Amino acid sequence: MNSSVWYLAHVAPMSSVYAIRLYELLVQWRELGEREVQIGWLKEQFQVPNNYSRMYDFKRNVIDIAVDQINTYSDLTVSYTQRKVGRQVVALQFCRRR
Repeated sequence: MNSSVWYLAHVAPMSSVYAIRLYELLVQWRELGEREVQIGWLKEQFQVPNNYSRMYDFKRNVIDIAVDQINTYSDLTVSYTQRKVGRQVVALQFCRRR
């Protein structure tokens, strides 16, 4: 199957633009198995630097929806954990499940 057709087959059913962008990033990191990303960098990639200042809102409205759609519609199964410094979440660790 052509790689662009393969890609479209996985992202076409996704309704979240954040799910599509996260899927693109995860595919780039596929061989690593896991990847930690800083919250600020991830917000820039999603183009939401001024939105979702509360981590709860960012996770609920962006990350959780994106991960759910990736797990439902794509060939990847992914989960994430938070890395905190004190009480502040500074990074998310994405891990591909087998």
